[in-house]
Amino acid sequence: MRKYSQLIKESSLTKWPFVQKLSNLMEGRNRFIVYKFGLFDAINLLLKENSTPLDGNTVSQYALSLLYETGNYPEIKATEAGYHSNKISDIKRVLDKYGEWDPVNKLNTNYKDLAELSYDLFVKLNVYKDIPTDNDNELKAWLLKFKQNNDLYSLIKNNLQWRNYTNNIKYLSKIGYEAEEKVKSILANKGCEILYQGGDGEPIDMVYGIDLIVKKGKIYTVQVKSQELATQNAFNIKMSGSNSEYSKIDWFCNPTETGLKIYTKHYNTGRDISL
Repeated sequence: MRKYSQLIKESSLTKWPFVQKLSNLMEGRNRFIVYKFGLFDAINLLLKENSTPLDGNTVSQYALSLLYETGNYPEIKATEAGYHSNKISDIKRVLDKYGEWDPVNKLNTNYKDLAELSYDLFVKLNVYKDIPTDNDNELKAWLLKFKQNNDLYSLIKNNLQWRNYTNNIKYLSKIGYEAEEKVKSILANKGCEILYQGGDGEPIDMVYGIDLIVKKGKIYTVQVKSQELATQNAFNIKMSGSNSEYSKIDWFCNPTETGLKIYTKHYNTGRDISL
């Protein structure tokens, strides 16, 4: 019976169900494994150590000029040397071997990649089979005890190629780019002039949360999501009055089967725009 029970336990400890379980612990308001377990601080320190500084003002002059024109960004100043925002004057980012922005910069925002990293770390340390997986409370207790007895930052740094955990980041970035392209095309077809399009690693996108800047009578800033729920959540953050990157975004959009859905202060429950 003992041998059979052990077989059941081992068969339940497969990689992807465990990764999903950890991912679930990262979601929600508390984001247990990100903050209480300490992944955020450990990864943030690794990113900081491997980052190259950038004055975002030098590469964002045109976008800054557009935001300055809106009058909604008082921190952006027009100087003799050009437009300047203290918010993007000291950006840290990890670069790949080609000197380009590395997707690992988003590691702390991607639960599945963080969960896979955690799984591989536990396997590497030969503690994986000691982890209780049947009960979330027991799993949380085990994780907290592990954190108390170990330096998570050092363990990740010394045991894993942590910069390689970007598969889901790349997948979601591809989906996000496709959504952005569809929304951009529809807005252009509806008479908007596309003035600016951001991208991964660009300071205006990173700090201000702006994917597109468009003009239709006046200038509007746009945040694009691939799914309506994410659009709703981002819009609700703006409307909550919190001082987040979304607080000054004008339009929140996502593509639909027939066009796009847009949330604005005038359409706070969303409006369908057809092709």
